[in-house]
Amino acid sequence: MTAKYYENIAEDLLRIKRNKLLTESDFKAMPDYIHSSEEVKQAWVTYRQELRDLPSSSVPQLDTNDELTNVTWPTPPS
Repeated sequence: MTAKYYENIAEDLLRIKRNKLLTESDFKAMPDYIHSSEEVKQAWVTYRQELRDLPSSSVPQLDTNDELTNVTWPTPPS
């Protein structure tokens, strides 16, 4: 397999995981969701934006076990 093939797989895996994390936090972005404070609400907005930015701000790679590496995942607010 070529390096480009593995690069494409890594990018696909990044998007799959990123989309899963966005889906899991969708309810936090609903206008009627009640956050404990404006700071917490903004933290969720920032987290979700960081997830959306990952494809352009990362260079995902696969390690020897075909695990996604070289991606710094944002931490969800608590």
